[in-house]
Amino acid sequence: MQELTALAGEANAQAEAASSAESEQVDEVMTEKTKTSEPPNEPSAEDITMTEDTENEWTMADAAPALAPKPEAPVLTAAVLAVSPPVLGVEAQEDPAGRGDATEELREELQASGAETAWRIGRIVLPLGLQANIPACAKFVLKNDGEVAWPETTCIVSASGNPYGFQQLPLGAWQPNEVAEVFMDLNLPSHQEQTGERSAWAVVDAATGNVFGPLILLDVFWQATV
Repeated sequence: MQELTALAGEANAQAEAASSAESEQVDEVMTEKTKTSEPPNEPSAEDITMTEDTENEWTMADAAPALAPKPEAPVLTAAVLAVSPPVLGVEAQEDPAGRGDATEELREELQASGAETAWRIGRIVLPLGLQANIPACAKFVLKNDGEVAWPETTCIVSASGNPYGFQQLPLGAWQPNEVAEVFMDLNLPSHQEQTGERSAWAVVDAATGNVFGPLILLDVFWQATV
């Protein structure tokens, strides 16, 4: 009986030892697996930056409003409606055939000036050898024939030739369809020899130099006899 008891105890001890060894092997395997297993992939800083940039591009593209067309600049225009005979001293005469619309006659000059039309406000003839200057007053009717008001800086200015004392005339902000008669007081000089001159004025925006009205012309001739 003692031998059986001893054998049974020895068998139990061996079984416990075997079970302990197996447990240790399992723990070792689990530990190795834990050591060798890789952690889950995490996004890199570069990936995060690219993702943020892409999202920003999408957001900006979605939020960007459609570009509206730029409004067109207002078109300033002026027109001469009529030209009256100039008021002259007794020594001077006017050729009525030279007064009026001269657009077709002066097409080349218009291209150089920037104006679209030309109006001659008088063709005056003076005798030679006068002792004093001759006063004259040219008159014409001007209209704002556009759809917007003229700027406050609108004026008639001398564009070429002798201005005969009429350098400029401020007009101001005429409203659309506003009409007025313009008076140009001139001082015509005397000459001792036969000659002729052409002078021109223009309607401009003095702030920008933009010519937007007709070219206004005056021809003056000095002749031996009148």
